[in-house]
Amino acid sequence: MVIKETRPSVVRTTVSLPADLLARVDALVAVGGASSRTAFIIEALSADLARRKEEEIDRTFYELANDPDLAAEERELHAAFTGADRESWSAINETDGGWDG
Repeated sequence: MVIKETRPSVVRTTVSLPADLLARVDALVAVGGASSRTAFIIEALSADLARRKEEEIDRTFYELANDPDLAAEERELHAAFTGADRESWSAINETDGGWDG
């Protein structure tokens, strides 16, 4: 069985960079910190996009945590299930004596 390795498609583009920034990347490549300019740029862009995605997720959770309507709904659900939980534990205690039985 032959397993064919697939690589993502690549699009060639031109990017204008400040000279000092490119010199720093080249210096890093020269000492083996990255295999090439392209590899460094791919890694940097990927890391930045991942960071931005995490920030968006964090913002969404923050907004949810501070949403008064959602908090009110959570309190209602908690109150509704508290009674059901008590009934369940009561039934368990009656049938097997509970955890200590």
